[in-house]
Amino acid sequence: MNSIVRNSVSNVDYLVDSDYNASCVALYQKNSMLGLYCLGTIPEYRKKGLATSLINYALNQVRDKNLDFLMLETYARDNLLKFYSDLGFEQIYEKKVYTI
Repeated sequence: MNSIVRNSVSNVDYLVDSDYNASCVALYQKNSMLGLYCLGTIPEYRKKGLATSLINYALNQVRDKNLDFLMLETYARDNLLKFYSDLGFEQIYEKKVYTI
């Protein structure tokens, strides 16, 4: 990935890979924490490192802004636990979500 397009809208940064417009993430800073949300890559561009590049961008923001940590939430059904674990994320809790 050669560049990232950054757009800030009311405390949420939307990052889009500008080479392919195939991957994006929303970052939200609250106090000393940066939250990573809505990370996604369209299927034909997966396994090319685009999502990893966006996560690395977020990690650099944590370092550059001297924040305490980067946080994300994921669903087990998305099968991304190993992906995040391989990048250094540690699971700190698990919750169940119910719906009617």
